Amino acid sequence: MSKKKHFEIKFSKKGLERKDDICCHFGWRNIHLTLNGHCNVSVLPEHLEAFEETARRHFFSIIKWL
Repeated sequence: MSKKKHFEIKFSKKGLERKDDICCHFGWRNIHLTLNGHCNVSVLPEHLEAFEETARRHFFSIIKWL
């Protein structure tokens, strides 16, 4: 069984415009955004490369590994 990795991320303005698509791709349902766009997410190991690429493309910033 795969163990998920947990992160705190911050969506950029560009990322907020595509938030629904991004959340659907990674299987994030009902995520809670703070007023400044932060949220905690879980990523499956097989999605980790796409997650890092999405961050490199500035849709969100990885604040910390939880």
